[in-house]
Amino acid sequence: PSFVSAGELPAAVEVFNSFCGGGGAPSAASFNLLIGAFARRGERLNAESLARQMASSGAAPDSYTLNALLRASAATGQPRRALALYRLLHRSHGVAPDSATFSLLAWALAPVGDGPRAALLAREWVENG
Repeated sequence: PSFVSAGELPAAVEVFNSFCGGGGAPSAASFNLLIGAFARRGERLNAESLARQMASSGAAPDSYTLNALLRASAATGQPRRALALYRLLHRSHGVAPDSATFSLLAWALAPVGDGPRAALLAREWVENG
């Protein structure tokens, strides 16, 4: 099992940083594994920092990246950040959302009474492909 699946996130980060420091180029899947782990722990800032590192490395974010960042934003009560990340990754980086994306957006936006916006975004996605 990996350090992440064993709940050893600090060890996973150490191995990841050692790999990067040694000139390794992590894959999107490697970045996503850590971004998802940070998101599950509610460590939004660490998840976002790693996503920025991912983008600067040339690894392409995908729907897993987007959903993990939305999960972290929702879990930490950051609805506007969730919406900004959706727009950035979907509209600016071309990341295709999936059905989970809109559930996560609804979760993030509901506490501020903006859950219907997630439905509107989902409808826009269905209509425009």
